[in-house]
Amino acid sequence: MNRRSAVGLTVGVLGIGLVILISGPSNLRQATETRPAGVALVFIATVAITAISAEKWRLILRAAAPASVFRRRDLFRVVGLGRLLGLLFHQDLGAALTTTAYLSRGRSLPVSTAAHSILLERGLDIVAMLVLVPASALFAAGLIGAPVAVVLSAAAAGSVIALGYAAHASAARAMAVAYRALDVVWRWIRRRRSSVSSAHEADAPLSLDRGQLVRALLLSFARVAVVGLRVWFVVYAVSADVSLVTVLLLIPLAQLTLAVPLAPGGLGVYEAGWYGLLLAQGVPATDVLSIVVMQRVLSVLSLIGMVMLTEIALHAGRYGARFTHAQPTLE
Repeated sequence: MNRRSAVGLTVGVLGIGLVILISGPSNLRQATETRPAGVALVFIATVAITAISAEKWRLILRAAAPASVFRRRDLFRVVGLGRLLGLLFHQDLGAALTTTAYLSRGRSLPVSTAAHSILLERGLDIVAMLVLVPASALFAAGLIGAPVAVVLSAAAAGSVIALGYAAHASAARAMAVAYRALDVVWRWIRRRRSSVSSAHEADAPLSLDRGQLVRALLLSFARVAVVGLRVWFVVYAVSADVSLVTVLLLIPLAQLTLAVPLAPGGLGVYEAGWYGLLLAQGVPATDVLSIVVMQRVLSVLSLIGMVMLTEIALHAGRYGARFTHAQPTLE
């Protein structure tokens, strides 16, 4: 871990400590009491979030390299490992490290195409989050009620999807421009490092057709919803009194705090964001402390458990396949 990561980690730990200090250290023991059913639901939601991200990335990669085969289980594993690395580094950096390593192993995919697929997958998530922020901000400020905020959020999501379908040609041109820019950067790096031409230079821009773009946007909005659902499962696990609608409406604003690169995985910053948002909604400080502390604990544990189970299942499947093929066939 470099100095910047160490400083960020220290800031994050101090942030969580400050939240606990403000809420009252005597409430910490009560905050860690959870329902087993809620813990199980958090794990299921973590698996669902990873599966949605993997499926969206698979859709983008199939558009980038139609001749290549990208298995769902491999992409699920890569995305899970990337999110785990995101606990030590920045979330996007962890994903970029694992996905780049995966794409560079025995594939004829140009480096600029690989980078573009990663940026496009993350960019669609950012678009889905940002279009929901206005309704979330108005609701958090108390300017509109929950029913109006739900209607505005649904209208914003529907408008973006409809715009992506209707203005597909413009979206394709924007993706092509971004792709060419990445290719220029990659060629410049290659020339600086070596005078030998690379075999992995771009030949065609990455482009999604109408159906692929709409499905990718739907998956991005679904991911935002499931992230909010996971937070509410934490609320249920700690027996706090916060409605599902409130959590879903606040999740876009809370997710914005992850863009602040102060600490690995948004440690401390994400908790501080949720702390302020929930207090503003009139949630008791004890319940807020329970939510922000156990959200981090359960999210990390569920992610580690998911990655471990994925590795065990994949290695067990490969061993079983080798064992089966090694058995003699009886006539």
